[in-house]
Amino acid sequence: MSAIEDLLMPSAYLRLMALAAHNPQKLVEGSGLSVAQLLESDAPVTVRQALACMRNEPALMGRADAHHRWAAAFAEHFHGPLTAAWLTAPTLGAGVDIFVRFIPDRAPYLAWRVGSADRMFRVEVRALIDLQEISAMLIEVPLLVLSRYVRTMRAGVTHGMTVELSHPPIVAREIYRERFQCEFRFKALRNAVVFPSAWRETPNPGHDPVIWKVAARRCEETSLIAGGLAIITVVTRELHDAFGRAWGSRTPPTVEDMARRLNVSVRTLHRRLRAAQVSYQQLVDDVRQEQARQLLASGQHRVEHIATELGYESAASFVRAYKRWYGTTPGVAQRRARFDTLNRPVLHEAPQDI
Repeated sequence: MSAIEDLLMPSAYLRLMALAAHNPQKLVEGSGLSVAQLLESDAPVTVRQALACMRNEPALMGRADAHHRWAAAFAEHFHGPLTAAWLTAPTLGAGVDIFVRFIPDRAPYLAWRVGSADRMFRVEVRALIDLQEISAMLIEVPLLVLSRYVRTMRAGVTHGMTVELSHPPIVAREIYRERFQCEFRFKALRNAVVFPSAWRETPNPGHDPVIWKVAARRCEETSLIAGGLAIITVVTRELHDAFGRAWGSRTPPTVEDMARRLNVSVRTLHRRLRAAQVSYQQLVDDVRQEQARQLLASGQHRVEHIATELGYESAASFVRAYKRWYGTTPGVAQRRARFDTLNRPVLHEAPQDI
């Protein structure tokens, strides 16, 4: 069980879904939550509970692209103190930066990175855990929300912005463009919103220095309360990068390697992880589990190669670990993934209304 699934996140998004549902009881089925908890309490929920509800939502709405409605409905709003901060930021760039910094507090199962190259600015997102059948939905929603924010700050001018998605389109490509008014690229290497770096200097007509300062400070305070969340997601993100050879020379990196990477002492790293009630080895195992699933699903690697990539001493050690995680062998999982790929149903176009 992933440590990230035990983290807390706000219930606001689920509350909105429950309010809109004809039968909210179906939304909470299998989550351990009650409708009353969502509608009458501001208490946070676990990532595990939130994902259980979100898996119920497409069937409840009766369409695979129901999350497009939520991307439009949430837009710049319902993100706690982050809403006030990015709506009153001095520039588009400042608004994007504060979004990327604090949105993980509201969706801990995703990791974000930003960077510039060739005069283009990229905001990338990826899943930290296996999101299963709702992966595409949960990747698309925050990217679509971010693209709407950029469009708002640019007074509707979006020529030059592209949303890149690593999965195929859920509906016809033209519907994406019509709904969100920018270009889309599917089956890309990364999930990202990309726009000219010069746009970051776009002034925000709604900038309010007082509200901006107060809201940004409130974001900081809220994030400090969720300090355990931050260390778990940061270490998990860095481990994913290390397994992808983005840094480090050992797989998996030792706790000493990670401490140097985060510019803290080993003692401080251990203390923060203890406060979050998780060990470094547990996070390493979580990431190994997710990396193994992805590598096997690609169908491009032998089991022996994957064992080496994940830092196991032998293929037998990897097979034992995989059986402990998933209750089956890597070979069976790989054959099942190939069968699913060959027999994947063709997606049908949904109605164009949101």
